[in-house]
Amino acid sequence: RKHHQVALAGVRYIEACGNYSVLRSIDGSSIITPQKISDFERELSPHLFMRVHKSYLIAIDRISSIAADSLLIGSDKIPIGQSYKQQVLRLLDSQR
Repeated sequence: RKHHQVALAGVRYIEACGNYSVLRSIDGSSIITPQKISDFERELSPHLFMRVHKSYLIAIDRISSIAADSLLIGSDKIPIGQSYKQQVLRLLDSQR
């Protein structure tokens, strides 16, 4: 067990893995933490991070492109869950 200090600006997205989460950073490294993705969602600013799928919380400023059912963060394809689609579309409209 280690304590990692992670700068929010360095996080691309957070992926749920059961009761654990994996933080994916811009430098390609990953950190596994026993914190649930729902805990991250409550703690992180909704202006910086958005839940787009039951298993993904993404850094909004890291989005490369958005398609009908997925988005790209760098070269990683992140699915957009049906229940989160309206929220993603609102974000897209607000950035136009």
